[in-house]
Amino acid sequence: MRVILVGDEILSGRVRDANLALIAQGFSHLGVRISRAEVLPDDEDAISSAINRALSEDGRVVLSGGLGPTADDKTRQALARALGTEIAFDESLYMRIKERLSALGHEELGIHRNYALVPKGFAIIPNPVGIAPGLLWREGRRFALALPGVPDEVSGLLPRALDLLRDLAEEPLFIGTISVAGMKEAEIAERLERIPELSGRIAYYPRLVEVILKIGSPNEDELSRLIKLASDELGKAVYSLEDEGIEAALGRLLRERGVSIATAESCTGGLIAHLITQVPGSSDYMRGGVVAYTPDAKNRVLGVPMEIIERCSVYSPEVAEAMAMGAAELFGSDIALSSTCVAGPGPDGEHPAGESYIGLWFKGRTESSGFRFGGTRSGVKLSVAKTALDMVRKRLI
Repeated sequence: MRVILVGDEILSGRVRDANLALIAQGFSHLGVRISRAEVLPDDEDAISSAINRALSEDGRVVLSGGLGPTADDKTRQALARALGTEIAFDESLYMRIKERLSALGHEELGIHRNYALVPKGFAIIPNPVGIAPGLLWREGRRFALALPGVPDEVSGLLPRALDLLRDLAEEPLFIGTISVAGMKEAEIAERLERIPELSGRIAYYPRLVEVILKIGSPNEDELSRLIKLASDELGKAVYSLEDEGIEAALGRLLRERGVSIATAESCTGGLIAHLITQVPGSSDYMRGGVVAYTPDAKNRVLGVPMEIIERCSVYSPEVAEAMAMGAAELFGSDIALSSTCVAGPGPDGEHPAGESYIGLWFKGRTESSGFRFGGTRSGVKLSVAKTALDMVRKRLI
């Protein structure tokens, strides 16, 4: 298999590639080895020629980068040209992209329509972290897989792509999934290294809050045993044995327990409520949500005392708890979540970017937790939202 890394920014040294290792590790679980890797500029002719060479000589190629919406993103066009097909606008894909833009707090622009341009004959692989979907063409054992260039997005997309290519394994292979939240990749690896049977069998795909583990074994019974060993070691951090977001696992718990939830959000701008309602059937447990961005809105809508806001600031556990209590009273829910943070990119006075507080009201009691998240503004918002959902999940179990 060949890997093509696309981007002038890699060749110029402005960006250091981290995707080759992710791709190599992922495909190693299928017994597929990389025979050659090359870095190419954002040039349609060069990319198209490299794709043709890879498919004629190896029959398998993975590309990373060049799937953005701007004029210098040439991977879609190069794929269509190399495979002799046309590019078409996918309306249903664009509807999902619009939802994703809204969830990330991005304004919808005309240029975003380019994300929905898909070469005919390619399968679309949803992006759980960013916007640009992955693209997969397959003909028997030959395939061309295109992934975004952002490492977090590659981590999010690659497990889904590997599931679609599982039958290419050199020997029969069973792959299991463990989804983990609230633990860093390094911490998970250190814990699982204590179990000799798991050595060399785990691939890690970190996202912002979640880490997806893929465990491979040629024996289905042995795989079940390995999954149990790893799950027991990681305990409550395991939220699912499927490749899914925390919101799906939380939704099942809320429905099983027969409890309702509401949200009161500041910096996340409705993202927590959006994630909850992305799960089909969420009307069974979601009561409602409020975006109270200003101190005045927090006071008037949620009943947060101005005295607490002035004394503690909006970025405080006290305000987060008062917001959660206000949402519970407003919507009559069993559980209420709140968020207040400095999303960035810069600080707000003495409060640094990424400073975050999540409030939780449950069974008449309030609690809060403070965090410091790094990354972009959209990354901080998503980290806060996912962490808030995980707080509820852990409280319920």
